[in-house]
Parts: sequence; structure tokens; C-alpha cells
Amino acid sequence: MRCFVAIDLPEELQAKAKNFQRLLAFPNVKLVRPENLHLTLLFLGELDEAKLRAVKLALAGVSFPKFEIFIKGLSCFPSFSSPRVIYLSCHSKLLSELASEVERKLLPLGIRRDKPFVAHLTLARVKGKTSERLFKVLEEHRNMELGNFVATEFKLKRSVLTPSGPIYSDLLVIKLGDKRN
Repeated sequence: MRCFVAIDLPEELQAKAKNFQRLLAFPNVKLVRPENLHLTLLFLGELDEAKLRAVKLALAGVSFPKFEIFIKGLSCFPSFSSPRVIYLSCHSKLLSELASEVERKLLPLGIRRDKPFVAHLTLARVKGKTSERLFKVLEEHRNMELGNFVATEFKLKRSVLTPSGPIYSDLLVIKLGDKRN
């Protein structure tokens, strides 16, 4: 099964993101459903049942404090001039540390990051040519602030790809503590 580790976006910020996504509603832009908005800590790929059990055990051993995440700054992968993924940047020193800790716990299982960690919240994917109107929206909202929240948990999630978009389900929830143990 296809899995990843992530922090879900709280409902109040999902609603704010949905309002902004209306500005990105162009024919060649596929919006991420608000209930699917998340910050990926580590993509795991396909896991068989034995590896899934080992991943759950390893992740259950992560001890990390709650921390605040600020979501500010609109950007694109691979670049602003050639957008394929439209995202908001996520700012928190501890977010990168948590992503590193998750990877460290999973390294003995042969799971490692294949590209550098970029803390972001994907809003949409662009297929084909980018219109001038979309470029204008992106430029006008480059400094957009979605808000902030306290991360109190992270999740091991399953992703089932369907023609209408991915369907996510939680396989494990790991609570974050009040301080580092």
C-alpha cells in the first residue's frame, strides 16, 4: 500500500485555503481537496504488510514536542516562472527537525528521503501551459499568509489513487508531547 507521514491541516485553515483556492480555479489547474491538505514529513512509497508493521513500530517510538507552524508565502515547484505545483511555505524550525527525526527512525528499514525536505502545503497542480491570468494571481498573492497552528500530532497515512484524486486514510496517529522526552 502507498503510504506517507504527514501533519494534517486543521479545519479552520482548510476553510481559508479553500477560499484562496477559488482564485486558482483555471481549466488546467487541479486543486487539492481541502480535507486532503497536509504537510508531508516523508513519502514512504509502497509498503507490504511486514514493512508496514515495522514502520508503525518505528514511528510509535518518535518522541517530540508540540510546536507552532506558520503558513506564509506562495510559491511553485519547479519554479515560479514554470509552475507545476502551487504551494504555501510552512515555517517552523521544529518542523524540519520532526521530519529528520521521522526519517532517522525509518532509516534502519531502508526508508530515506529521495530529495531535500521542503516544508510546504500543496494547494494545486498545474497541467500544461500556464495562463497570464494564473501568473497574475500567483504574483499578487506571493506574500499571502494562511495563518498558523500548533501541531499536536502527526500521522502515518495511506493513499489510494483514483481518477477523481487520491483518497487518504489514517493508519496511525502519533501524539506530540508538551516537551521533549
